[in-house]
Amino acid sequence: MLIELKNVFHQYADGNLALKDISVTIREGKKIAILGNNGAGKSTLLFHLNGLLKPTTGQLFIDNKPLNYRKKTLMDLRKRVGLVFQDPESQVFSPTVFEDVAYGPRNLGLSPNDVQRVVDETLTWLGIDNIKDKPTHFLSVGQKKRVAIAGALVMEPQLLVMDEPTAGLDPFYVKTIRQILGDIHQKGTTILLSTHDINFAYEWADEIIIMNGGELLCHTTPYEAFQDKNLLNKCNLEQPWMIELYHSICKPRGIEIPPKTTDELQKMIEGLTMNSYLNIDS
Repeated sequence: MLIELKNVFHQYADGNLALKDISVTIREGKKIAILGNNGAGKSTLLFHLNGLLKPTTGQLFIDNKPLNYRKKTLMDLRKRVGLVFQDPESQVFSPTVFEDVAYGPRNLGLSPNDVQRVVDETLTWLGIDNIKDKPTHFLSVGQKKRVAIAGALVMEPQLLVMDEPTAGLDPFYVKTIRQILGDIHQKGTTILLSTHDINFAYEWADEIIIMNGGELLCHTTPYEAFQDKNLLNKCNLEQPWMIELYHSICKPRGIEIPPKTTDELQKMIEGLTMNSYLNIDS
C-alpha cells in the first residue's frame, strides 16, 4: 500500500492553517516517526491518512488513485489504515474490553463466530486477553492504550497510524508498547507514529519526518535528520544521546558509520577501548 499527500493544505474553521503545502509519500513496510513541537501539525497530518480530515486544498492518493471521500471509499480506507489516538479516552468507549475491540469487525458484517475469533486472537497477541470482560472505565491508561491498539489491529490494517503512543505512560508500559510495535511490524504492518521521544525515534524508525509550524522540513533517515543541528535548533529539538556520543567519541577516531542501536554503540566503544589498550600495551 502506498499513500501520498500532494500539496496538501488544511485550515481549521477557526482560521488556523495547520498544514502548509505538504507533499509526502508513505511507503509500504516502513517504520516512520514524525517529530515536531506542539502545534507543528503532526496530528493533523495523521488524521488525513485515514480520511478523518479532508484537505482544504491538495489531494490524498491511495495506490496512485485520488481519494474521493465517499462513504464506502472511506470505510475501505479505514480498514486498511488503522488510527490510534493519543488519548485512549477518545477511542475506548464500549462497556467492556471485548465489546470495544469487537466494534469494528461487527460493523464490517462479520459473523458472531468470526468476530469472536478475531477479537480473541488480537487480545491474546497483545497480552490483554485476561481483561477482555473487564469494564473499560476500570482500566489503567496503559491498558486503555493497548485496547485502543487492539481496536485498530483487529481490522488487520496495512498501515497503523499512532498519535503519541507512549504519551503519559510509566516506563513499564512504554517498554510494553515498544515491544508491541516491534511485533506489529514483524507481521508486515507499516507503522507511522508521532512522538516527542527523540531517542526512541532515532533507534526505532527507518525514516524521520520533522514538522514545524505546519510545514514538512525533512523526510529522511534518522541520522541525516538528527545530525542537522540547524534544523534541530529551528524546531527546538535536541540530538539523541546516541548521536552525541558517536560524534564525541567514535567519529573522531575514524568510525564513519553511526550506530543505530545501543548495542551497536556499545560494541563500537568496546572496540575503541580494546584498541587503545593494545596500543598502550605494545
